[in-house]
Amino acid sequence: MLCWKELPNEILYEIFEQLKSNFVLHDLVECQLVCKNWRKHASFILYRKLTFDGCLQGEKLIECMQNSSLRSLVHEIKFWRNRRIDNERIMSLIYKLAETCPNVEIFKDNLRINHWKALGGAVRNYWKQLKQLPEPHWSMYNDENTFANYYTVATVCRRTHTHLVLPPVHPTNPTIYNSSSSATTLHKLDASQSYSQ
Repeated sequence: MLCWKELPNEILYEIFEQLKSNFVLHDLVECQLVCKNWRKHASFILYRKLTFDGCLQGEKLIECMQNSSLRSLVHEIKFWRNRRIDNERIMSLIYKLAETCPNVEIFKDNLRINHWKALGGAVRNYWKQLKQLPEPHWSMYNDENTFANYYTVATVCRRTHTHLVLPPVHPTNPTIYNSSSSATTLHKLDASQSYSQ
């Protein structure tokens, strides 16, 4: 019979993944204290994908991770926020998250026009391996701005991104060919069917 120390890494990984998916984060934190092997796997699961529901959580993470090796484990950030949050605060947070967690490959958020510029700076300076950008919210009223902002950032990370979202325009529109032809690592191409309300 196996003892806990001899448990294969694949099984540990699955157990820790289940703990996180069942929102039992306290137990996952406790698993980090058992032994070095458990700490390595539990930390990976705990920090690999982070979700924030406001600026305060992101700011606290930045504060805690400034001098931590755990920041290199973060590969995906989902940021959900209240629309009433100050634009400058969000722009600053995006840039500081990039500076603090440089290995992010997926960033999800509902960005406004100003936020795309902050994301562009983050991608140019820190997130060199970003594979997936936030999905833009196409609108009949600001489609050109959204298109320009999204594809400006997509062009910066054209060598690494694997997902590209096309606007709800006719397929013969030349902008579709211009934007998709530069994507050398593209795995998924989504076409929006209609505008957001």
